[in-house]
Amino acid sequence: MKIERDQVHILSGIRWGSTLGGPITLQVPNRDWENWKATMSVGPPEPGTTQKPVTRPRPGHADFAGAMKYGHRDIRNVLERSSARETKGVHDEILFDAESGFRRLTNNAGGLEGGVTNGQPVVARAVMKPLSTLRSPLKSVDLATKEAVEAVVERSDVCAVPAAGIVGEAMMAIVLAGAFLEKFGGDSLEEIRRNYDTYLASLKTW
Repeated sequence: MKIERDQVHILSGIRWGSTLGGPITLQVPNRDWENWKATMSVGPPEPGTTQKPVTRPRPGHADFAGAMKYGHRDIRNVLERSSARETKGVHDEILFDAESGFRRLTNNAGGLEGGVTNGQPVVARAVMKPLSTLRSPLKSVDLATKEAVEAVVERSDVCAVPAAGIVGEAMMAIVLAGAFLEKFGGDSLEEIRRNYDTYLASLKTW
């Protein structure tokens, strides 16, 4: 990018072009930060200044899901958390009506935007590598005699896809359950359900 003209500054660890054996400290100052000091200030805004909140989430990014997840009414706080590269550029338009609330007509992103689930069904795609043992052995070499031979044929499943499907579903359930408990976990099912119901109720305030 044309504005990216930053250069690295070596602060320590090198003398006269040679390393000293200690830690090397490199600094790349963000020159664009000057343009965002007020907008992204750590402290409160300067007196008399106003910052217009960002309220238009971009489909395909973590804007909408991130704002709801972390409770930010100003989407600026989550704009740079993730980019569309994590969703491979697929987009699902965001719609709203008073009866249904926020909704999507498509789920091209597979339930994830910018690495954050967006309320749509999570779609996982899995593949299997070919089975290692073949019924028709390939050419090999006997390690003892160095002669050309056919590889040993061990037992091999005719088709492991059905079994792998069961394993895949089980692992998906474990991963989703872990993520669910990380968000809503408690010491009892009643507490977990209460945490979950409270979260759903908070989403209705948007």
